[in-house]
This record gives sequence, structure tokens and C-alpha cells, in this order.
Amino acid sequence: MHHRTHIGSPIPPLARLLVGAAALILLAVGLWIFADPIAYQASMGVAIPDDPTLLSDMRAQAGALLGFAGLLGFATLRPRHIALAAPAGAVLFLAYGLSRLVAMSVDGLPVGSLVAAASVELAVGAALAFVAWRMGPAAQRSSIART
Repeated sequence: MHHRTHIGSPIPPLARLLVGAAALILLAVGLWIFADPIAYQASMGVAIPDDPTLLSDMRAQAGALLGFAGLLGFATLRPRHIALAAPAGAVLFLAYGLSRLVAMSVDGLPVGSLVAAASVELAVGAALAFVAWRMGPAAQRSSIART
């Protein structure tokens, strides 16, 4: 079943799948960091102190990931909102991935799991940017012209 945007153009099932997958990634990582930031860092070989300020900051960042997970998840359930959620998700994932690339060039290579994370972030960000582009104003104008 194809859902329609507010202007009547069909929402491709692949767009919903990509936005939904991105939401699940953010949900999993956000919940892990929020629930146990020390274990999250330890999974990458980083021992962090049990410092309330540091833990609060990490949980706040996890909360942002959870907020984006909610936005993307909502758009997956209400596809007419994919045109809003896809570019927001693209910005988040690409910001993480590109920041990791800059950090690698400045600081050197981190553990393999973070290199893999950067690859996933860039791939998901690019996929969401493609969805945003396909759902953007030009696509909307062409669908209006066809009606």
C-alpha cells in the first residue's frame, strides 16, 4: 500500500524502510548510551570515570538521539511526514559521520567499531538525503503538474 504525502504523491515503500531503519539505529544507540554510558564507552575500550557531569552530558546527547529516533519513527508510522523527517535524519547522520572523518584526520584512527560506525552513519545519511531529495520541492512540483 502506497501512502500519499499531503500533495498526493505516493510515498515509496523504500523511503519508509530507510527512515524506519534509521529510527531503529538511533533508538538502539540512544537507549544504550542513556541506560549505561559507562558500558557503552567500555565497549570501545574507553574507561570513563563515574563522574556525574560527564554522565549527564552523555545522557543528554543520548536524549537527542532518542528524540530524532522518535521523529523518524513517527514519520515511518505517518508517512506524510517523511518529507520532514528524512532531511532531519540526514543532517544528524551526516554530521556524525563527517565529524568522525574530520576527527580521524586530526586525531588518527580510532577503534574499528568507530570506523565502522562512521561508515554506517555516512551510508544512512546519504540514503536519507536521497529520500529527502526525492521527496523535496522539485518532486512535489512534478507530482502537482501530473495531477
